[in-house]
Amino acid sequence: MLVVNKGIAQPWECDVMGHQTTRFYVAMFDDASYNFLYEVFGWTISAHEHGRYGWADVRHVIEYQA
Repeated sequence: MLVVNKGIAQPWECDVMGHQTTRFYVAMFDDASYNFLYEVFGWTISAHEHGRYGWADVRHVIEYQA
């Protein structure tokens, strides 16, 4: 298993049911994406700055299921 992010959901980031709201968990996914890109592809900010390669967010899908 590859751990790409560890974070803490603060009480003010949660709704009345105690679930973290979309606003905040999408931000955690975004933070984890940098770590994932490094772990899988070796991407770093210096690689981007030197014009070697980069990426773009193309699509985000969130499905709420019971």
